[in-house]
Amino acid sequence: MHHRFSRWIVPTILLAALTAAVPARRDSFSLVLERDGNAWRATCDAGCAWTEVGTSRPALFGSTIVVDNYGLKGWLAQHDTSAAFEFKVTADGENGWKSEGLKGTAWTELGFRCATSPCRARITETGVEGVR
Repeated sequence: MHHRFSRWIVPTILLAALTAAVPARRDSFSLVLERDGNAWRATCDAGCAWTEVGTSRPALFGSTIVVDNYGLKGWLAQHDTSAAFEFKVTADGENGWKSEGLKGTAWTELGFRCATSPCRARITETGVEGVR
């Protein structure tokens, strides 16, 4: 009897270990974020409920916006728990920004700087790359 019992325990423990090692599923998204001084604009190619959104905020340095699959909002706005992805973005210098992944991203922090304005970059669930 001991032999039959152990044949069931080992596969069950192995299955539990394999299940725990699988990373959480992330929905894919792809958007281009553009910063031009105090103005932000984003164009979404995939994974969003919007195509293009934008905002202009006076004295943007130090202020933060949040981007999710529903659009752009201020940092103090209520967060939508149903959002598939969410990250906050803060101006960094004259032509750059830094970001913190809040939900649905494989990255926790990233940043981007451009030599000139406007500064444009493609952001996905896995990272960032420059675009012209």
